[in-house]
Amino acid sequence: MAAPRVTRTLLLAALFVVGAALAVNNHDSESFESSVANLDIEDATSMGQLGEIQDGGEDEEDRDQYPAKVDSDGIPNHYLPVDYDHVKEHVTSPRPHEVINMLEMPDDFDWRNVNGKSYVSIPRNQHIPKYCGACWAFASLSSLNDRIKIMRKDEWPEIVLSPQHMLACGDAGSCFGGNHFLAFRWLKESGITDETCAPYQAKDFTTPEVDEDGIEVHRHHCTPMRQCKDCKHSGGCSAVQDPMKYSVSEYGRVVGEENMKAEILKRGPIACGVAVTDSFMKHYKGGVFEDMTGETRIRHVVSILGWGVAEDGSKFWVGRNSWGTYWGESGFFKIVRGKDNLKIESECAWAVPTKNWPSTNTLLGLDDQVNKGREGMTEHFLSHHEVTKTEKAAEDMINGIDQ
Repeated sequence: MAAPRVTRTLLLAALFVVGAALAVNNHDSESFESSVANLDIEDATSMGQLGEIQDGGEDEEDRDQYPAKVDSDGIPNHYLPVDYDHVKEHVTSPRPHEVINMLEMPDDFDWRNVNGKSYVSIPRNQHIPKYCGACWAFASLSSLNDRIKIMRKDEWPEIVLSPQHMLACGDAGSCFGGNHFLAFRWLKESGITDETCAPYQAKDFTTPEVDEDGIEVHRHHCTPMRQCKDCKHSGGCSAVQDPMKYSVSEYGRVVGEENMKAEILKRGPIACGVAVTDSFMKHYKGGVFEDMTGETRIRHVVSILGWGVAEDGSKFWVGRNSWGTYWGESGFFKIVRGKDNLKIESECAWAVPTKNWPSTNTLLGLDDQVNKGREGMTEHFLSHHEVTKTEKAAEDMINGIDQ
């Protein structure tokens, strides 16, 4: 399976050489350099990285499938534990359970229905376009999407943060697993772009290495293109300069039923580690789930956005998964509350978004003045792309190899 990658690398290298020669002969070096600049060659260690913007066909996508990280019992594990003796919270304001009257907590509350209005972002699917154990990124960012929506009072447009940017550039995990608390810490330090310039690819762009303790780690290879990019009508992509980034002002842990309820009620959904069984993963279709096996090993991360009481008096949490809307209750679920079932009340975290988004008036254009455009279109975006001499030479070379 290595041959296609080698062939493509050689062709790209040949394209570079032929283009350079043509540029010299035709005194068009500036044009050639401009076209090369669109390639994602930043921090490339091999010509193979030049192919990122020219994604291979189905064979490459299939070859790049991430294997599911499974435990000895065959259950996937995408959770990395944290040593909280060495990794600290960043808390700058009183925690909700410290300041509110816990006796006045409502019996039920759901951010999907607050006086008939929803402040919840959509459920996502971490497993497409290919398998990737990024639940920790989806759960943490989905809870922040909700909190931003709450802080903005559901004003247009909705802000959707990019799990792909976090996978490519963050230090909280990879497609082989991660941690939601570490995701919040990274957001405080670095910030993140939104989905419009870093759509989900289910790629982490990491290299597996063994650290000094003999533990396999995944080193990230972040580039400006992997944070935020745009592509031209005529081909080629480039990094967006100074893209808008979103961050958090504080983050911390929350443990236990009552403290979780207070945090959710006052500031919004939270991200929680959860143990996983076949019954939950493969067979849950709806209703209030209760594990009867006694499973306690946390291997997955979800977001919790409310609570309630069933008709039979059973208390439950309302959660959102990242396995698509075909799973559970259209991507959501309920699980018994107050019993720490599947350890759902043991490993939760929260973060407060930093308010740095533009005002609604600015986004709607209410403050704008007339801007008269006087420059015509130099190339229609639907027009046929004119083949350059460099591209023609490369095409001839490819045809010669194929023959």
